[in-house]
Order: sequence, then structure tokens, then C-alpha cells
Amino acid sequence: MASTGFLVSTVILTQGWGLLHGAWGDLTDAGLSTRTEHALLEVLNPLVHSDGTATSAATLLGIENLRGRRAGSLMFIDLTAVVPGSATVAQSQALEDKIKKTLTSARKEIKEVTVTFKADEKHLSS
Repeated sequence: MASTGFLVSTVILTQGWGLLHGAWGDLTDAGLSTRTEHALLEVLNPLVHSDGTATSAATLLGIENLRGRRAGSLMFIDLTAVVPGSATVAQSQALEDKIKKTLTSARKEIKEVTVTFKADEKHLSS
């Protein structure tokens, strides 16, 4: 009988710890797991030009520094988009809109996406 009580106590403590751990992450604006960050990068991969060469100024060459945090059930994403140096503001805005739409379509819990642009030195206009 004592072993049954010990088993029940262990199960209750394990479940309680799991709930506390999950709630603590929600309350403290925890960062995203590595697995979630990789999943978000996979969603964005089709937007990135595959061989890293620019065919036009509106080409997305890469994604860097993807970070995110959770606030309750919502996610806030911050990333750097690498574009050719010849990209205009209008082209960068169109890429930003495409990135935001792609991420929010893939994950409904994404509330906000902040995109910073970085010019690729190999594609700077002279």
C-alpha cells in the first residue's frame, strides 16, 4: 500500500513540475526553442534565392539572426534579411511584407515580425 502511495505522489509531483515549467516560460517571456527557430527558417527557405546570387534587386539572399520570444501564447519574431545592395526601399518593403505574410500564415500565434535589412557586399551597386 505504501508503494502505491509513493507512486501516486511521484506522478503528481512530475505532473506539477511539468505544469510549473510550462507556466514559468509563459510568464517570463521565454525565448523560442532551437527546434521552433529551425522550423521558422524552413518556412522562409522558399523565399531565399537558392544559390545566393541576385537575379534582381528584389531578391532575398538570406535570413540571419532569427530570434523570437513568447509572451503567453503569442510569438514575437525578429530577423535580419540579406538583400542586394541595389535593392530599393520599395523592393525591401515588398520583401518585408512577403516575409511577414509567410510567417504569420505558417504559425497563427505569431503576433509581430520585425525585419531589419542588411545589404550584401557582393551585390552593392557602384
